[in-house]
Amino acid sequence: MARIIIVDDNEQVATVFQEILEIAGYEVERVTNVPEMLVKQISLPADLIVLDLVLGDNNSSGIVGALALRGVGYKGKVVAVTGGLDQTSQMLKDSAGIDGFLLKPVYGSELTAEVNRQLGDSL
Repeated sequence: MARIIIVDDNEQVATVFQEILEIAGYEVERVTNVPEMLVKQISLPADLIVLDLVLGDNNSSGIVGALALRGVGYKGKVVAVTGGLDQTSQMLKDSAGIDGFLLKPVYGSELTAEVNRQLGDSL
């Protein structure tokens, strides 16, 4: 069973994402910030991380998180949740190692489809 970490400071969103992915057969943990994500990832590595790009009042904390993951050697997939896609998105994909994007509002079918697409054979 693939393991997923959801990083979102909105408890309601994180809970809904967790429930959807658990129903789809994934092992899921939630954290609310980048330091917690790094601790979880180092202690029990995930196959995929769903990362909100805006955490709290810091508009760049999710981006910093993606960079930090790659900096500690994370080789799994990162799916960013964002309010908008633009030129910056392609830059992030290339420089921060983000593998996919979900545009808010995220529907359950979109979340499951993107996670399945990213994990492919690891299911």
